[in-house]
Amino acid sequence: LELIDREIERIDCEHGYVRLRLDVPLHEPIEDRQATLFQDRSDADQMEFELLLQRLRSRLGDDAVVRPFPVESYLPERAWRAARDDETIPADITIRAPARPPMLFETPQEIGVVSEPSDDRVGSPRQFTWCRDVHRLMHVVGPERIAGEWWRGHRHTRDYYEVENESGQRFWIFRVLSVRTHAQVVARWFLHGRFD
Repeated sequence: LELIDREIERIDCEHGYVRLRLDVPLHEPIEDRQATLFQDRSDADQMEFELLLQRLRSRLGDDAVVRPFPVESYLPERAWRAARDDETIPADITIRAPARPPMLFETPQEIGVVSEPSDDRVGSPRQFTWCRDVHRLMHVVGPERIAGEWWRGHRHTRDYYEVENESGQRFWIFRVLSVRTHAQVVARWFLHGRFD
């Protein structure tokens, strides 16, 4: 209000005012702390990030841009939820950051895999077929074993592999073992995410 009062004093109007209109093309939330003379770079970066989020939400819609909030879960697709705008991560939460792809599918997609050796229990993937494309694998890292959430009915253990094909694309696939008979174990493979 003081800034508006000072600007009004500069305008010469002998008959007074009937209406005053104030246009604010750009605004940002005001914090209750004093800014330093030489503003910290992290504050400037945060402000720039908030402006980017506002631009993305205005172009893509509010529901298209979300911030992940960590949730305790063994299954990667349940290990986060969309955070509210006023929600911050509590200081006592430690976030372990294993190698996870930036793009996870909502539900893992079943794929055909050729493994070597062909034993479903210990075989490492050598190629897989997805969307009618055959991906021959050059590098395979894994398995990383993630147990299912038995209290939600997800009793199957997943063996995750980070794989790279001949053209350099990286994927995150996993195997679930199913026991059909006492001696026969069958593996089902799924594509869960992409690193590119």
